[in-house]
Amino acid sequence: QPGLNIITEMIIGYTYPGRPLANVSFKTYGYVSMMQAIYFLSDFKLGHYMKIPPKSMFVVQ
Repeated sequence: QPGLNIITEMIIGYTYPGRPLANVSFKTYGYVSMMQAIYFLSDFKLGHYMKIPPKSMFVVQ
C-alpha cells in the first residue's frame, strides 16, 4: 500500500501538472506537518509517562 507522501504527491500532481513548486508546498503542508504532529504527540506521551507536567513539555518542545 502506498504511503501518505505518495498519495499527497499524486493528488497535487493531477491537480497542477507541471508545477513542481505546488507539489513541494502541498507535500510540506499535507505530509510533513502531519509527521511533525505525530512526533510531537509521541514525545508528549513519553513525558506523560515520566510524570512531567504538560506545560513544561509544551515549553520545551
